[in-house]
Order: sequence, then structure tokens, then C-alpha cells
Amino acid sequence: MRLPFTLLSLFMCSALVAQQKGLQPAASEQEQQGVHYGLVVGVSDYQDPTITDLRFADKDAEEFAEYLRSPAGGSLDDDHLKVLTNEAATQAEVVMALYWLMDVARENETIVIYFSGHGDVESKRVSQPGYLLCHNANARAYMVGGAIKLQDLQDIITTLSTENKARIILVTDACRSGTLAGDAVNGKQIVGQNLAAKMGNEIKILSCQPEENSLEGTQWGGGRGVFSYHLLRGLYGLADNNNDQQITLSEIGRYLEDQVIEDVDPALQTPMTVGNPREKLTTVVPELLSMLSSEGDVPRDLLASRSLNEKGIRSAPEESLSDAAQKNFQLFSEALEEGRYLAPMATSADRYYEQLMRDSTIMSWHPEIRRSYAAALLDDVQNEMCAILSRGQFMMSFGNSLQIASYRSSADKLERAARILGPEHVLYRTIQANKLFFQGLSHSSVDTRQKAFAEGLKWDAEMPHLMTGLIPTFASPEADSAIHYTEEAAALTTTWALPYLTMARYYEDTLQDLSKASEMLDKAALAEPESDLVVTAQANLLTRQGRHVDARQKWMSLLDAADQNTCIPCIENRIGHTYLMEGQYAEAGQHLEKALEADPSDLSAYINLGMIHTLARQWRQAERQFQNVLDVDSLSLIEDPVLHTTWLLNRGYLRHQQGQFARAIADFQSAIEIQPENGLAYSRLATALIEADRLNEAEAPVRKALQMTPGSALTHINQCLLKAKTGQIDIAFTSLEKALTLGWSDLETLSKNPHLAPLRARTQRWQALMETFDPTK
Repeated sequence: MRLPFTLLSLFMCSALVAQQKGLQPAASEQEQQGVHYGLVVGVSDYQDPTITDLRFADKDAEEFAEYLRSPAGGSLDDDHLKVLTNEAATQAEVVMALYWLMDVARENETIVIYFSGHGDVESKRVSQPGYLLCHNANARAYMVGGAIKLQDLQDIITTLSTENKARIILVTDACRSGTLAGDAVNGKQIVGQNLAAKMGNEIKILSCQPEENSLEGTQWGGGRGVFSYHLLRGLYGLADNNNDQQITLSEIGRYLEDQVIEDVDPALQTPMTVGNPREKLTTVVPELLSMLSSEGDVPRDLLASRSLNEKGIRSAPEESLSDAAQKNFQLFSEALEEGRYLAPMATSADRYYEQLMRDSTIMSWHPEIRRSYAAALLDDVQNEMCAILSRGQFMMSFGNSLQIASYRSSADKLERAARILGPEHVLYRTIQANKLFFQGLSHSSVDTRQKAFAEGLKWDAEMPHLMTGLIPTFASPEADSAIHYTEEAAALTTTWALPYLTMARYYEDTLQDLSKASEMLDKAALAEPESDLVVTAQANLLTRQGRHVDARQKWMSLLDAADQNTCIPCIENRIGHTYLMEGQYAEAGQHLEKALEADPSDLSAYINLGMIHTLARQWRQAERQFQNVLDVDSLSLIEDPVLHTTWLLNRGYLRHQQGQFARAIADFQSAIEIQPENGLAYSRLATALIEADRLNEAEAPVRKALQMTPGSALTHINQCLLKAKTGQIDIAFTSLEKALTLGWSDLETLSKNPHLAPLRARTQRWQALMETFDPTK
């Protein structure tokens, strides 16, 4: 949905002289009437590919900016007008521009704000009145960043009208068509209703009724929104119904109704106005009115066109700064452009920022420098946030050392932005919540992550990414808390699969309930029907269930739908793994070789090839593949805790099968050091210790595995073996029965395992148990 805000000048005014609030003598009442400011925002191109792009929102904004630069709109110069379109119109830049208006606007001045872009909500909660979607909005979670809450916008506008005592007229062209997250809950309509609500003395002009869509097309001005197209034609003078050279709210309302309703017929679009109908909006300039073409606006070459898309700090006039200030200003701007925010310290934007802020000769520039620096910090972090939420990489495991360093850097940037803006800023609480999110991601300790995410929710209680991050931090006795946060996050984000995906992994790994995991994946598929993350999770669960053919079909479907962003080696690797699990080693090897052909640095493929040779008892070939991992990229292996643990567990398994128990035990212990929450590592360690007759040492990992993975058949087999070797036969039988119930099917191995001889000696009990679970009997 698309929303524009416009605060239109009451009177035609001549070119304005740049001024800084508080630095100029008080203006007379007559001068104040002629001074106003404008903010024009238009977004057609959205960074998130899952947000439907608009066609002409940016062009509408550009045309509106030209109107404000014309004598009819106020002759605004670049010191009084900010224009942000597409990639320049980020959440941070738009909010900082709104704060610029609060800094400069004075009593009796008229402010112009125009926002053109989507608007939406993600749930019907009263606490979510809606959002304006800026260029860097994330379709999965508007509240995380990249979108402006209507409530925050209204607070700023109210401040302008009550504290600054400026005159506010709000125009919204909000409900353009396109698929958005809130469509299922009538998001566009809810935003329209909230925008239409009368608040204070502001005047509002809306593109359509809440239940309607605002149309755009090439038939209006060669490519415009029908509302914005006729709005400008009316303001240039066509709405002057009584020919008094003034355009009132009543006149623009009647003109828009007549023109728009007729133009879109048989579709429905009815513009509406809120406010005093006699309020004067602008003065007609006859020369411009006479130049209106029959099919468009005033020709652009007749207007004093200026540059658009000004992002960040503007260039400082050299004559106004000392040589030292000019140099620091240039270095600061270069550091921002190159992304050197906090490091390296000697040439960081932060260093030059501090020097500029200590320079009392440029105090008039301090507010703009402050806003520009904060916006740059916030935009940089929002880009990483969008990538994280799209990839879903924080579901259950956490990144390598490079990712952790990036998370810490993002937390530091948010902390710096919070200090710059202060606790009264409208974004402060969101910044603090997101800072704690990144701090949580940067820690491997479950308790530390849980504490950080929970603290973040105290700053902002409606943050679904923090709720999702909390889900895997709860132990199995606290499953109710994990379920609670899944439901809360899902209620806030109607089209985001990640809360369900995370809970599915929790059911799978922590609760060992594969049926419930499958239910969660079904819900994830409803939330994001075409998500590769969902298909991947489904394939992984099918593998866990032993349904390797079904899993392979899922992986093949990803190959069939592959695009330039698809990781082909990753999929070939997983297909090879399904064949590996079925004992079809030749087929598995073929797909793993394909993965390596596409990407010779695919360490997972080498690990899986190592497992193929291990299971085929080809020890030398297996050792070579595990060594290849070190030879190809040992640094990446060490920096990725998940991959490193997998490599250690599989190499340890090879050594175990070779009877090298001491070396196998060392690998499993190293895996536990890297990932102390990996239940399989404890199970593998317990098995090796039991077979090495180090029974006292085996007690602890057996208990740990039972605590962490109570639904794992291997865990209970280990318990059975340990108790059998220590003469606790009844407990051993109970554990064996539990393992068989959980799916342990290798009865032949059990019948030959020497450690289970004491159980087999109880012939009648043993035979009864085997017959119960032997599918051939």
C-alpha cells in the first residue's frame, strides 16, 4: 500500500533565503507566512524482492517536488526541501528528515510532507495501527526495521503542530495494488482507516476510501498514480472552482472526486479529505496554469528542477567553514560513503564525527551531521538484519567467527546510534531491542542468548525476531515457553515461516517429537508457500524420519526451480546424503562429485564422501576425504562451528570403526567443546567410552545425552550397553525396549553384540522382546 504525506503552503511565496532555526533574528508575522518546508518521499523500488514494486510512486514524488519548487508550490529551495526516492528513502533517512522538520519549523509556518509508497499491517492487533514501508523494509517483519509506524509518524506531526505550532496538511496516496504481508488481514484497509482518523488540527487528503485501491497507469501523464496526477493539476489551478486564484481544501476535494471517480470507472476509487473545508492550500499562478498540458503537468523544462535522491549529509559550502572543519567534514563524508563507521579507529567516521561536534564554529551544522551519521549507522545494520531474517540462519545454530564479529559490530553501531539520538527519539526503543538481538546472536551460550533476547523484548514487546530467537533456548521441561513465543511471533507476522520453522527444529532436536515437527512445517508452508527454507526443512525432517526417497524428491524440486541464487552444490550434496543413508554408495558418490565439480571448496561434500568410504569400510579413502577438508580450507572449517563439529563427529566415527578408541574419543570431546549443546556428540562419546571399557567415564556423557536427546534411540542403546556391562540387567532391558520403541531396527547387530551377552542369557525375556520388534515375525 502506498502512502504520501503532503503539507501544502497556504500562500504563493517567492524564493526563500536559507536559514537555521535559532541562528537568525525572529521573523515578522508576514515573513513567517511565506516560509515553509517540504519533505517528499516516493518508493517504487523495494529492496526486498518479496514486496511488490510499484510503477510510478517515485515519479509522482518527483513531480510533486517540482510543484513545491515552483512559485505555485512555494518556490522551495534545497535548504527547505528534502526529496528521498527509492534507495534513498530508507527508514532512517525518512525519520531523520522528519526530525529535521522538527528542528527547523517555527510558529505559523506551513510544512509539506509527501510520502508515496506501500503501507501495510501484519496483524489485527490494536497495537499495530500500520506501517509505511520504506525502501529497506523487510516483508517478513515490518516492526523490526525499514518501516515507519503510523503512530510514530502521527506523534511527530502532532509535535510539529502543537509544539512548533506549524501548520500541517497530510496527503496520502496509500493503497496501491500489490501483494503484501498483510493482505490476509486487510492490511491496506486498516492503514487507510487509521490515516483517515482526524487528529488535532492537521488537514489530510487521502487517495481513496479505506476499502479501495489507488490506481496507477500509463494513461495518466505517461505513467502516474491517478490521484497524485489529478492532485497536482488541481493545485496548479484546475481546482479553482470560483476563480478567486485560491485553492481551498473543499475545492481540491470536489475536483479530485470528479476527476478520479470518472477516470477509474468502472473501478472504485474515491479520494477523501479531512479538515476545515475552507482552509486555503495554495495560490494559483496564472502563468503555470496556462502551461498545463492537456495530458500532463506543467512541462518540467519550465520549472526550476533540482537534484533528487539526496541521501546523507549535503556538501558544506567551503566559504562557511574553516580549513580544519572543511577537511574533517570531507573525511567524515568519505568514511560514511566507504562504510568506515567505527573502525579502523584512526580513519573512522566516528573519529571525524567527534572532531566536528567539538568544533563550535559549525554549531549550526551539528544537527544535520548528527542525523546523517545516525541514519548511516541504522541503514547499515538494517541491511544485515534483512539478510539474516531472509536466510533464517539464526533458527537453531549460530555463525562462524566472521559472522559473530559482524553481529558484534552491528550491536556496537546500534549502541552508537542510540547515544547519538538519545532516549526521547522515536526509534530509540527499537534500536535498543535490535542491539540486544545482535548481542544475543554473538554469543554461543544459550543462557546468554536467552537473557539478551528477553531483555530486548523489555524494550519493545512486539519484536518477532527476538521471540523466534528465544524458542531454541529453552530446555525440554520449558517447552511451554517455546510454544508461547512461537505463537506470539506467528501472530505478529502473518507471512513469515521462521517462527514455525524454528519450533519445528525444537520439536525435532529438543523434544524428539517428529510428528509435531511435521505439523509446524505444515504451518510454515502455509505462511510462505514458495519458501526454499521451508522445502529445505521438510527435506531434512523426511531424512530424519528415514524417508529418504521423499526427502530426495524435495531436494529435486529445489533443483527444478533453481535460479541464479540457488546453491546447486548444496542441493547435490543433500541428494548424495539421501543415497548415502540408503546404502546406495555409488549413487551417493555421483551426486557428491557433482557438488565438488560445481564447487571444489564444498567441505560438506568431502565430509559426506568420507562417510561413504567409512561405511564401505574403505579406511584409506575415508581418511583421504577427511584430510581433504583440512587441505582445501581449514580456516573456514574452524570458523564454522556447525561444520567443524560435523567433521569431528564423522572423523571420530571412522576412527571408532577402526578401533582407534583414544583418537575417536578425542574427536568427540573436541566436538563437545565447540558445540556443548550437541546431543549426538555426547552419544558418540558415550559409545566409544563404553567400547573402550572406560565405564566410569561413560556415565556422564550417557546422562547428558539422555537429558539433551531423550527421543534418540542411540542414547538409550548406550544406556543399555552401560548398564549391561555394569550388571544392571533390568535397567538395561528397559533402555533396550525404549530404543526399539524409538525406531532402533538393527536387531542383527544386537544379537551379536558381545556387551549384550548378559541380556541374551535371559533367553525367555530376550526372545519375547526381539519377537515384539522383529518385523519378520
